[in-house]
Amino acid sequence: MGTAERKGREKEQRRRAILKAARKIFFEKGLPAAAMDEIAEAAELSKGTLYLYFKSKEDLYVSLLEEGLAILRRMFEEVEARSLPADETLRQIGFTYYEFFKQYPDYFKILMFADARELHSQVSEEVLQGSEQRSLACLEVVARVFARGVAEGVFRKDLLPIEVAIMLWGISNGMIGLIANKAEHFMHDHQINLEALMAKSWELTMNSLRTAQKKK
Repeated sequence: MGTAERKGREKEQRRRAILKAARKIFFEKGLPAAAMDEIAEAAELSKGTLYLYFKSKEDLYVSLLEEGLAILRRMFEEVEARSLPADETLRQIGFTYYEFFKQYPDYFKILMFADARELHSQVSEEVLQGSEQRSLACLEVVARVFARGVAEGVFRKDLLPIEVAIMLWGISNGMIGLIANKAEHFMHDHQINLEALMAKSWELTMNSLRTAQKKK
């Protein structure tokens, strides 16, 4: 192994060690309470070394999203591979996104943070663009399923697949945000189960995407 290759591997190993330590600290304490000193100690590196790899605590936090979105994309692709009709595949992807929220709430928090740019001026454009590219990879799975549905005659032809994917992403995030923050309030004050309401909203949206002859 040459010197350059060895240094490259050592650099990648340090980066992985930093991310592993950061995951532990951030998931235990959250972003506001976590400190770079703690992460450096957990990674057995100096704080100065951390800043060689990540420009800020916020950069490091959002960089963890690479792992979360890789999990989400794999979950979507597993649903896509079941060879179900396109409309049922799209429905199952919606349920799968909610399962991702329940199984990986810490990654979901990072995803919401990364999407709310006005909240994090300390995150570099490079890191934000990286998270957006990985999010797009997930959206492309949804767009492929919708495009298949158009070819099958299930979904409307006047809608662009990527626009539909973005729309469904936004609707899902809005409903999941309500579930995360307001579920008890809506149940106590209005006797409304937000999980059930999310399923209804998804079905209404699905029906709006179908061709006239396929509406349910």
